[in-house]
Amino acid sequence: MKLFKILALLLVIYVSLGASSIKFPVDARRNAVYHNNMGLMYMREGNIRAAIECYKIGIGLNPNKETSSTMYNNLGNAYAMIGNYDLAEECFLASIRFAPMHFEYYQNLALMYKKQNKLEEKLLEPKKVGNGMNDVLDGLIYIELGETTVGESFLNDFITKEPNLIITPAIKKYLKDIRL
Repeated sequence: MKLFKILALLLVIYVSLGASSIKFPVDARRNAVYHNNMGLMYMREGNIRAAIECYKIGIGLNPNKETSSTMYNNLGNAYAMIGNYDLAEECFLASIRFAPMHFEYYQNLALMYKKQNKLEEKLLEPKKVGNGMNDVLDGLIYIELGETTVGESFLNDFITKEPNLIITPAIKKYLKDIRL
């Protein structure tokens, strides 16, 4: 019986030492997506602070990549929900910088400017978007100001200039929806 206990103890020690030396690759992208999904869950539950932390962790795991644009956008939405508009703006601009073909990111930025009553101010200052997509943001700002005809003109000009971009169908759908 003593021999059995000793063998069992040696087996436990061997397995524990062997298991700790096994290296598992860390998939930062997959872990980042996990944290983004956890952030979304916390947002649905109304736990905005926890969501913010999850998005920050996800961005930290996969920074400066197109896939992190979603997390920057979600983080911007969370900051906007708690009224931290400066950080929200930084996040929305980062999401646009990493994935400039997502129309939703421009919409979120324009809506945040509207919440701050800064639409007119943002039309006058140099654009921070800086990726050739200024007409998209200007069009949305004009529409949010109630100058729908001017806003539609900006967006239609963009569609005419860039008919084959991935963002163009989303802009067309948006224009169709606001006319209804």
